[in-house]
Amino acid sequence: MHSTNGTTNDAVIVPQRLLTLPEAARYLGCKLWSVRELIWKGQLPYTRFGKRFQVDVRDLDELVEREKRCEGSGDLSHPSASRPGKPVQWKAARRCE
Repeated sequence: MHSTNGTTNDAVIVPQRLLTLPEAARYLGCKLWSVRELIWKGQLPYTRFGKRFQVDVRDLDELVEREKRCEGSGDLSHPSASRPGKPVQWKAARRCE
């Protein structure tokens, strides 16, 4: 890439693959403690260089894909509304296709 003075600009932009935990929280739109809990529960892999914990952006994207849900086109009212006093039983989310 040429600059205005005729020299070549060799700067290469490399996408950041590993994020710190605060960066991962911003990426997911959640609190730092939520990211830590995902790691503690074994739901989010991490790397550790020295004392610094980092997560891979690809693992964050996979987490989002696993958590995606599609609701059916049925009634959106609460299932216990028609049966007061009965325990609530939510149906499992269907796969979107």
